Amino acid sequence: MRDFEKDVKSVEWFANSVMLRKLAANLDKKHWDEVGIEYLLSRSSDEVEELLHELDIIRENPTNETAIHAAIFECGDVANFFMMIANKLRKMLDVKPSFTMVNNEKGEE
Repeated sequence: MRDFEKDVKSVEWFANSVMLRKLAANLDKKHWDEVGIEYLLSRSSDEVEELLHELDIIRENPTNETAIHAAIFECGDVANFFMMIANKLRKMLDVKPSFTMVNNEKGEE
């Protein structure tokens, strides 16, 4: 069985050290509320391509710390775009951020 506390620490590290840092670095850009989901999905595809490029570099040289750091931050870009899409979808439901998602197939949280 997986250690959920370890999962939480990983998510907290990623959100606080990567995602928020990338959001802060892009404060000069439009807020995601000002663009459509299609645009965000297109941009996420661009970021996935950038991530794949960094992963190719890492495959060639697994000790390339510059590429490893770049790949981590590309993961942050990808995650941020999907967060933005999820945030827009949540607003369409008019649900507060603390709501609990329910698995539609099994009715489980």
